[in-house]
Amino acid sequence: MSDHSVSCPQTRRTKNRRITKTKIHASKEWKEAVKAFIYGKSCEWCGSKEKLLPHHPFQDTPNEIYGDLYLSGCIPVCSKCHFMYERRHKQLCPRCKTRWMPLKGVETCRECDLELHPQKRQEQAIRKEGVLESRRLYNADQAAKRKAKARKHPCKFHRVRGVCGKSMIGSQCQYSPRKAPKNACGHYKSRKVAT
Repeated sequence: MSDHSVSCPQTRRTKNRRITKTKIHASKEWKEAVKAFIYGKSCEWCGSKEKLLPHHPFQDTPNEIYGDLYLSGCIPVCSKCHFMYERRHKQLCPRCKTRWMPLKGVETCRECDLELHPQKRQEQAIRKEGVLESRRLYNADQAAKRKAKARKHPCKFHRVRGVCGKSMIGSQCQYSPRKAPKNACGHYKSRKVAT
């Protein structure tokens, strides 16, 4: 694809840079330079010695020195750390070196932060207890409503939507609040007097 097929200058620069990088990465010199660079080293972030590759820590590395791993300030990192950094935008926690954390905005992972600040853990426990308590109250309220609804309908043959299970044609139960007064249901009247 030529430079003239893209009209936006920024997009054109990005495309050209990608093409240049692809050519550099495909060359035999680059592969040999990478082998020499990672030989005997370990990942800067996690300490692993497997599947190492060079990482350019600076976003604006000029094309002239991009191919020179030492001049461009490359660091050896493993493929997992590189993937998490480039694609998931996460890095290893510098304190525990086991959990991942966002690149910006935090100094340590969540667990290490809670270990360093116990009051945060207490606040979190209080919030969690409050949520659980409100959920318990809501469930109790819903259960009470269901019980009250069940008490209103004493028929043992009651099914969904007030249809009587005893009726052959599936008519509405005679104990329903709409039909019971019309049918002069004795149970309905006694219940009304009791309440």
